[in-house]
Amino acid sequence: MTWTGLNWLPGEGGDVPDRSVRAGEVNGKSVFIVRAKHEGATIPGKLVSGSSKAIVGYGGIEHSKSDYQVQCVVLITLRTLNYNYNIYNTNYFLNFNKRF
Repeated sequence: MTWTGLNWLPGEGGDVPDRSVRAGEVNGKSVFIVRAKHEGATIPGKLVSGSSKAIVGYGGIEHSKSDYQVQCVVLITLRTLNYNYNIYNTNYFLNFNKRF
């Protein structure tokens, strides 16, 4: 079973991790979803490929941030595990076969 989700991975200086969420294009350049800290709050924003800083909007003004997090797709594959274990007691014996 494979589960797909979203996670935030660190980025800086224009770096974009693998599997980053692409939100669109501006002047032929990819735009990625980011978030960054500004005045104690975590604010969503954008990073245009080729730019060294992310942009977040706060108070009606765009602020440049060199430290940010990029939203990325995460794939998690769950495998079935089989195991046996025994519980012994002086009065009885239990044998469990579990499947996850």
